[in-house]
Amino acid sequence: MNSDKSNHHHSIQVQYLMEKIEKQQIAKPYSIVYPIGDDGVYTVSKGSNTGVTGLDVSPYQEKTNYFDQYSGNLIAQVGYNDYGILKKWFTWGIPLHGGHLFGWPNKLINVLVCIGS
Repeated sequence: MNSDKSNHHHSIQVQYLMEKIEKQQIAKPYSIVYPIGDDGVYTVSKGSNTGVTGLDVSPYQEKTNYFDQYSGNLIAQVGYNDYGILKKWFTWGIPLHGGHLFGWPNKLINVLVCIGS
């Protein structure tokens, strides 16, 4: 990881990170995971299988971004189009199983499957 650690002694503030996120045109909802250790990064993700109401997005919109904790620069970005076939299958399967993809019809089908079991 190429970091500007030598120029900074502390991680950037979250508000500054959010400005960087906005410049990358990453729309809400997203989650932010703070860096762990001196070599850690801020992880900003939009997931289709978060399990958190309001954070779920379409599998096509799923994206994970890694930002340097000292400079706030974008290090890497991984999205749906970068996934292999197995990851794409899980990206659709998990939220379908949880009833997050198609609103109430998805939930109704899940309830009927449970009743029929």
